[in-house]
Amino acid sequence: MPVDEPFHDYSIKAAKGADIIFSVTNEILDKYKMFKVPKYFVNHGVSEHFINDNIDTTINTPMRIGYSGGLLRHEIDWETFFTIIKSNPDKTF
Repeated sequence: MPVDEPFHDYSIKAAKGADIIFSVTNEILDKYKMFKVPKYFVNHGVSEHFINDNIDTTINTPMRIGYSGGLLRHEIDWETFFTIIKSNPDKTF
């Protein structure tokens, strides 16, 4: 299940022998067109029913904030990332 852009041939060749391929973009799935197996797009994100706007901020003080995602991506805006962290010293990241 590739979720990041396969930049190298060996990343694509890793699918050899797969019975099925899932990915989070159709553009990524297109890169695996030489494999004659079923390919399926699956959404990449959080479904709305998992989002809760009524967070009880009195629990777990200080508030603990986590990040889920690829930290090796070149698109990450590190300046903004660190500005958010530095601007919230009362939170644990």
